[in-house]
Amino acid sequence: MSKYKNMLMAVALSATALGAEAVTPLWLRDVKISPDGSAIAFTYGGDIYTVPTVGGKATRITATPCYESHPIWSPDGKTIAFASTRAGGNDIYVIPSTGGVATRLTFNSAGEIPQSFTADGKEVIYTATIQDPVTSALFPSGVLSEVYKIGLEQKRPVQLLGTPANNIVLLPDGSFVYEDIKGLEDNFRKHHTDRKSTRLNSSHNSP
Repeated sequence: MSKYKNMLMAVALSATALGAEAVTPLWLRDVKISPDGSAIAFTYGGDIYTVPTVGGKATRITATPCYESHPIWSPDGKTIAFASTRAGGNDIYVIPSTGGVATRLTFNSAGEIPQSFTADGKEVIYTATIQDPVTSALFPSGVLSEVYKIGLEQKRPVQLLGTPANNIVLLPDGSFVYEDIKGLEDNFRKHHTDRKSTRLNSSHNSP
């Protein structure tokens, strides 16, 4: 009997090994589709790539030894903002969606993550843990960030929201919806469900 058990175990292990060999993980992350639906931006191997939505060859638009991630498209699809560790921590840069020279937007030592462009494409909305409002009752934590915006030309950040928000999506009327982060929940825990989104005008500047 033990002989047959050993044979079955060997067959099962062989099948598992063959299955694992057939699937090569690519670790594509931070996938964002362009506003016109013609292209997809994503992170792979610490660089930003774009690829047509119909398929084809991916184009690498950044190529540095640093880690670059979280690409987002401008409304006209001509610019991509992304986070990069070129200066140490995560700062926000913008680059033409076809590739080229990247321009740095943020200079704070805190890590910043781009979330969305404003409707006119002139500002980038991002999250970072920099400074809670004086009226905030939140305890300091790298998880409980704030929301800011910064202009492509003015380059002076303005705080939009003093409470944590994530996965921000801009709406046509200038407001945006976001995931309201209540605390230190783990999005990857078993049976986790998304929290309710809330609307907020992008010109709002209270906690």
